[in-house]
Amino acid sequence: MRRLLGSCLLLGALLGAPPAALGQLSPQFGVALGVNVATVSAPADVGTRQMAAGGVVMRLGLPGPLSLEPQLLLSQKGTTVRGGEGSIRYGAGYLNLPVLLRVDGPSLGIVSPYGVVGGFGGVKLFEQQRAGGDLSFPLDAGTSPADVGTRQMAAGGVVMRLGLPGPLSLEPQLLLSQKGTTVQGGEGSIRYGAGYLNLPVLLRVDGPSLGMVSPYGVVGGFGGVKVFEQQRAGGDLSFPLDAGPSLFRRTDGGLTVGVGGTIPLGDERRLNLALRYEHGLVDVARSVDEQPYAQAPFPSSAETRTWAIMLRFGI
Repeated sequence: MRRLLGSCLLLGALLGAPPAALGQLSPQFGVALGVNVATVSAPADVGTRQMAAGGVVMRLGLPGPLSLEPQLLLSQKGTTVRGGEGSIRYGAGYLNLPVLLRVDGPSLGIVSPYGVVGGFGGVKLFEQQRAGGDLSFPLDAGTSPADVGTRQMAAGGVVMRLGLPGPLSLEPQLLLSQKGTTVQGGEGSIRYGAGYLNLPVLLRVDGPSLGMVSPYGVVGGFGGVKVFEQQRAGGDLSFPLDAGPSLFRRTDGGLTVGVGGTIPLGDERRLNLALRYEHGLVDVARSVDEQPYAQAPFPSSAETRTWAIMLRFGI
């Protein structure tokens, strides 16, 4: 079994509040940037890689010198494998959620030492292999079940916001979200798509105001049920194809993370602009006996990956 090993140097700052006093219960928020020195435990001749890491940090006060630190980090990990003709640098980026217990020690002059212990879980967002040393270049990702691209599709719905203590709130949403991909073939392209009725449930953390803009971040998950699907041929000038067999499974689900900002429009109305990433964890490709569009077949296995720009009014 291969295990991922590594150390991480993180630099950061807590925002919007002074250092926590002993037993302080109000949450603090901050950002962290750092470097992972990572490798894997494996029988091969492996070395280390220096890769970036960063994200957001929350600190919750506990009695005495203790506090709890949930974090949301984009953490790159990997290893360097050396061979007879050179080396390959393997790497992947994970969205990690560490939950750490922090113990503060007595101050040493202007330095306040502390220690942390805990665990983490993560979901892979991307990976890339590179050849060479300090001057390296990316390698092809390898064979893919299809030459897939992106699609720009509409999404919209309703949002509810429920207040929680401090800068936290809960946002249940009901969205009609269209998802899909474009598959390139020798005789053209097929644009595969499906519409899902999604129910995201997001934890929202509001940051300090920056002039007229009130920034915030969200993290959570979503589940969805397919309500329709349609395949189209062509590029910008496209036309619908016969329905044929269903290629998308009935359900979808995954994780959501995003950032946004609100601008007041007078009274209690606000203009809200958000950028979100949805990472599907469900294989949405149905098994079919025969692909209806053999020149550009739908992948036999697929998970949704969606970047969403959303503009909303109200909250």
